[in-house]
Amino acid sequence: MVGAAFSRQPRTLAVSTGHAFAGRSFVQAEELSGCELIGVDSPASARWRAAVAPAATPRGRPIGAGPRVGTLQEGLPLAAGRGAMLLCEPTAEYHGRRALTFVPVTGLPDSTLGLVWHRDHETARVRAFARALAETGPIEEHPDGWRSRGAARVGRGLRRGMSRAKAVREPAARLRRMRPPRRTRPGR
Repeated sequence: MVGAAFSRQPRTLAVSTGHAFAGRSFVQAEELSGCELIGVDSPASARWRAAVAPAATPRGRPIGAGPRVGTLQEGLPLAAGRGAMLLCEPTAEYHGRRALTFVPVTGLPDSTLGLVWHRDHETARVRAFARALAETGPIEEHPDGWRSRGAARVGRGLRRGMSRAKAVREPAARLRRMRPPRRTRPGR
């Protein structure tokens, strides 16, 4: 099942520090035809695989297919040596490596994150979380440039003089209350 989208982020290209794109301030989507993109192996959906490693640029120029990997941790070392890997900007920031450079890509749609769950494992808690996420409002741009659900509310809180921690904490309080209570083992 697919629920609400909650974040849209710009795309970046992970390349080795010695790659021709490494010193650039950005790469245009059409230039990806000169790369071999590291792709995602099954069991990922065809849609996800096409988003991570498209077969063609927006104008239809073919993009080389690089190796396929099962995890991000498998792909990043390959990007440092033999290929390039498309990532959303926050993922690139979080997984920085000395051997990699992350170059913004223009001309591609933003990476969109959404809540997804298997229909056979749907529970009341999952439905409540999906409703709470959908009720936070549309995806909006934050004054700092990132886009997520409820970003404008956080931005308004900051403009009212609220601390960043409090501005972020208040909209998330309802979601935290849905957590199950901690279970402790007997005798503890």
